[in-house]
Amino acid sequence: MPDRGLRRIRVFDTTLRDGDQTAGFAFSSASQKESLADLIDSYGVDCIEAGFPCASPMEFESCSRIAANHLHAEIAVMTRCREADIDKTVAVFRGMKEPKSVLHLSLPVSSVQMEYKLELEPAAMQALMIKCIRRATGYVQTVEMGFEDASRADPEFLSECCRLAIQSGARIINIADTTGSLLPDQTAALVRFLSDAAPEFSSGAAVLSVHCHNDMGLALASALAAVEAGAGQLEVTAAGIGERCGNVPLEQLAYVLDEYSGRFGIRTNLRPERTAAVCRTLFTFLGTGLSPFRPVTGWNTDSHASGMHQQGIRANADTYIVHTAEKYGMVHRRFILSRHSGTSGLRTVAEQLFSACPGLQRFLTSRTAAAALLESVKSAGADCSAVGITELCKILYAQQLLVKPPYGCSGLSVENSFAGRTRTAVVHIEITDGTENCRIFDRSGTSAEECCRQIAVSILDKPLDVKTVSWSGYRAAEISSSEKVCVYMEIQTSAHAYAVSRNGTFRELVYFECLLDVVNAELSSAASS
Repeated sequence: MPDRGLRRIRVFDTTLRDGDQTAGFAFSSASQKESLADLIDSYGVDCIEAGFPCASPMEFESCSRIAANHLHAEIAVMTRCREADIDKTVAVFRGMKEPKSVLHLSLPVSSVQMEYKLELEPAAMQALMIKCIRRATGYVQTVEMGFEDASRADPEFLSECCRLAIQSGARIINIADTTGSLLPDQTAALVRFLSDAAPEFSSGAAVLSVHCHNDMGLALASALAAVEAGAGQLEVTAAGIGERCGNVPLEQLAYVLDEYSGRFGIRTNLRPERTAAVCRTLFTFLGTGLSPFRPVTGWNTDSHASGMHQQGIRANADTYIVHTAEKYGMVHRRFILSRHSGTSGLRTVAEQLFSACPGLQRFLTSRTAAAALLESVKSAGADCSAVGITELCKILYAQQLLVKPPYGCSGLSVENSFAGRTRTAVVHIEITDGTENCRIFDRSGTSAEECCRQIAVSILDKPLDVKTVSWSGYRAAEISSSEKVCVYMEIQTSAHAYAVSRNGTFRELVYFECLLDVVNAELSSAASS
């Protein structure tokens, strides 16, 4: 049970508003935002900012539907400080049955933004703010006054704006580091300064909130510094999505607070075990995959290639892991075999993939034998690339440790055609069985990836369920005109779950090689059992 003596802070999730402003990404329908709001609500946040109703009819519809859905969290929407916008925006709360409405007003407070964006003098800006807050308090339960670009505002002017906003009826004051330019200690100093300037923050009559952007990679650190300095609310987004480099990632905040539960003297209602449900759905809607290196959600979060790391983790996972990724339900732990690997990693991979091969397990108990086999693995991964399951099966078969040679791909071609908006893909794959024999497969469908999966299923003669596919890549222009792509896939068979990855220059081949790894793992293990 949480310690009730700890200071309670609010978590304000703006995935559906600031996250929806991510360049190149946007939610495509009101139903997407509505379903994601349900999942974010299950994460235990205190307030969900549903959107910017005046931005578009779809925004107004999605905000209205979310407000009417009886979620546990409060529902906020943002609007400019214009009386007509306020009157239109608050209409989204008409279907709300419980008094959980929050209207988030936004005004810039830095000199450059007031002059060039707002085109108002500071005194006129304050007069507009007071008028709009007073108007909004007649409509909603809570008014949050958001000060844009607060990190570059004159501190004395900002503190005066805070006091005036509270006196006018605002109960939450949000200061935004809009450009992500503050260091954590500067954020903390600003929070302490404003807390001293407005006693309502300390008394609980008003809440001081911070909204940190990640332009310098400091959003989470700055948010935590703000909490230590006395801030009562943090604004976050799932996976940190948002304008430019994004915001404080919800799941990373939950991770840190979970690991350092007593360090900050605070408590929240966050449920980090809901990370997978939220982030996987979010990535599906955005049409993107898991970043390789992002904390908590990255597909390399629990992957280990160094032999020293593999040895330590095999003996005791605490040697290199604070929290297992499985706790958050995002990714599987993987030992990567390469020229950096050691015998501990080789033994672990063999146990995971070929537990039904007693001969192999006995072989690997010998240090000499395991070391000799490792040399073959290191040679196969001499270019630093990972040694895939198929390559490992070839090595084991050559050493007579597997009774069946693995299948290989000797050729793959894809033809795409379009009729109107309908795409048809035809995939031609030549498969070898480790001998002179070659089988040819042709499939057609709406995507090359689905054709590849169907071919893999026909080879295995068992279902293959692709649970996760995440792509990343870069263009190696200084080397060649090719583009290297990497894929991470989670694949479920009737008996096992696999996490595999591949890289190369041909997208469909990389995808099929992951499927073929699973096929060979399943068939090799079955043939030896």
